[in-house]
Amino acid sequence: MGREDRFPVWEAALGAGVAAVFAAGLVGIYLSMPDSDYSFLKLPRNLHELQILTGHLENYTSDYTVQVLIGYCAVYIFMQTFMIPGTIFMSLLAGALFGQLRGVALVVFAASAGASSCFFLSKLIGKPLVFVLWPDKLTFFQKQVAKRREKLLNYMLFLRVTPTLPNTFINLASPIVDVPFHTFLLATLIGLIPAAYVTVRAGIALGELTSLSDLYDTHSSAVTMEAARDYCLAESIIIVCTSFAYSALHREDQEVSYGLNWAIAARGVVVKDKVFYNLEPSELQKSGTTYAGNVIGGFPDISGAQFAKLLKQVTFHLSSISSLYVQDGAIGSSAECDAKVRVISDNPSAIMSLSGILQKIPDRAISHDTCPLTIYVSSSISTNVRNALGSGTRYANGVAVADIERSSLILCGKAFADSAMLKDALSALAAPVLSARGGLPVPGWLLSSCASIVLLFAPVEVIKSCSEIQDVLVSTDSGVVISSKQSSVLFPTKSRAPQLFTKPATVVVVSSDSTDALPLVSKLTPGQAAYHFLAGYEDGKFVPAYNRAPSPFDQLALANSLFLHYERENVKSEKVESLPLQLKKDKTPTYLINAKSSGKQIDGKDLMKLIELAQSNDMPDSSKPEDTRVAELKGKYRGFISGKFGKYLPEEFSF
Repeated sequence: MGREDRFPVWEAALGAGVAAVFAAGLVGIYLSMPDSDYSFLKLPRNLHELQILTGHLENYTSDYTVQVLIGYCAVYIFMQTFMIPGTIFMSLLAGALFGQLRGVALVVFAASAGASSCFFLSKLIGKPLVFVLWPDKLTFFQKQVAKRREKLLNYMLFLRVTPTLPNTFINLASPIVDVPFHTFLLATLIGLIPAAYVTVRAGIALGELTSLSDLYDTHSSAVTMEAARDYCLAESIIIVCTSFAYSALHREDQEVSYGLNWAIAARGVVVKDKVFYNLEPSELQKSGTTYAGNVIGGFPDISGAQFAKLLKQVTFHLSSISSLYVQDGAIGSSAECDAKVRVISDNPSAIMSLSGILQKIPDRAISHDTCPLTIYVSSSISTNVRNALGSGTRYANGVAVADIERSSLILCGKAFADSAMLKDALSALAAPVLSARGGLPVPGWLLSSCASIVLLFAPVEVIKSCSEIQDVLVSTDSGVVISSKQSSVLFPTKSRAPQLFTKPATVVVVSSDSTDALPLVSKLTPGQAAYHFLAGYEDGKFVPAYNRAPSPFDQLALANSLFLHYERENVKSEKVESLPLQLKKDKTPTYLINAKSSGKQIDGKDLMKLIELAQSNDMPDSSKPEDTRVAELKGKYRGFISGKFGKYLPEEFSF
């Protein structure tokens, strides 16, 4: 039997000996305590047990502070040394028993001592265990350490602050890959401060926590909200300090921005070698970009757990490649009301494709944004990706998966080449952000005519068939944001430069009815405008809100906010979102245009004349007695609207 295959008897004996010493120490501390009922003294495995333990120890701590401190440190170090889960409960306990400053100092000391103990134990006996548990991670870590030997402290600090590699793995693997102990210890002492701070602060409000997820829920208590804010501040300070301290070490890598590496790592992707940031089209072409046609449409219906699993697979893939391409942009042409986007890709062709969809922004604009969107591009669909999505997903040449709660879009394979699908996905992802910033995103077009702006809702087929309409559109892509004083488009204008426009002076809703039950042009009340907008009638078909793409907003809420200015309590629907209310207060006139006459599609010139007629507000009398055609069309509308929205439809909504 070879040397590498033998059973590590002496290593196992040494580990058992260390464990026995720790256990003996804990028993000694226990025996030195005064007589009492210590049935509550057990390692907490959940918040309820921790709250019980805290209640018993609070008074005891004030009388026997030294014993509690020694016992706390011994338990924490023991758990860290032997990788026993549950140290987060110990950090919470420190906050509850010792307060903020002493608690943080205690946690950082105990965690660093435990990590150091684990470091030395692994140096003696840990190599076989690490090779068995994390062979791939160990290979990756070894290469990174060898590559960054001259700036190793900075890299180790980076690992401690970001969730790139598990802390347990770092403790065990560092001596195996020849990380010096002084570098390991200093990075541990500094890097653990942010996490220790937020858990200790949360421990002060231990009674208000109901689950560990409350630690990251800013609505759970004022203390945890302040702790989360301070955590971000602490991380930012460490990032800035280390960037300045070691900036000279990175001057040889002109392709790499150290601050950018940190920002990408916060999204789960570790830069292995080079990052190419915000390249111009000519530079992308030199990188070997290629284009493909539309290859995929739609989004697979997957669970949050599946998305998380897929995201983990994709970020691991992006962390393993030598060259990353990063591009920043925005959805929306208003700097005050837009959604910043960062693209992280393994393929320059994806960057080229997405650059044509996103609005341009200054290089550092995204670093000041509070809720940017992230697009992850993996140009291959591996077996792991297929497993994460499940067997029921149809892949074609690519797949796109969006998660609005995570503000993330994952593109695999050639999905980045389908511009229509990308715009639908980005519109849905950006909608909550735009709404939170005071904008109302709607699936329409802005049209510049007669020195004023028209908000146009129409079937896509009508827009595509009328070149005269396309000539006066601000952007040929559907997507408009209406705010209190201005309007803008989601995607780049024809000039490619971001532009702002005044609020629409006129709203035009275009329907198609070959029976002539609808007049060519007519003025609508707000309730009628909302009704026809909801119906989206296209000669026998209904497309609610003229939008076939997925949306996070309920169409009824959108129609209500756009036209009626109803408050949430006036519309008794659990689906109705609280959206900005934009048009009614300005009494913006709305007109209905029928895109068909005598059963035929009217041409672009005639449609433009009808729009200009609506803008002039010089409307001919279009009223006529209701005949069977009108009654039949009303019945179709009523059947569809009632069936879809039912009892939630406000009384003012009418044909």
